[in-house]
Amino acid sequence: MSSPKRPRNERRQRERELRNEVSRVERLWSQLPGASATAPIDVAAPAVATIKARATPCPLCQGELTVERDRAESTPRGVLLALDLHCRLCHKSRTLWFRVAPRETN
Repeated sequence: MSSPKRPRNERRQRERELRNEVSRVERLWSQLPGASATAPIDVAAPAVATIKARATPCPLCQGELTVERDRAESTPRGVLLALDLHCRLCHKSRTLWFRVAPRETN
């Protein structure tokens, strides 16, 4: 029969598991469209980007993301728009990238 685990050891184990889970979620988030400037989400107008960003939940806590600021730069394929977001629950900051490329008219 083994002795019971000390409370401190159990707490450390839970904290390690939580850190590993956060790292896993952040790694998965970084692979999604919009997580980097190299893989932006295509939208028709900047207003659509803001709406999509607000509708995106925080990947860590599913909380509401608010837009703190935005930046834009012109590229040959359209305007690249970066929205800096902040979670209201866990206070994690992140950036979503969009490419504003208006549809061609016939």
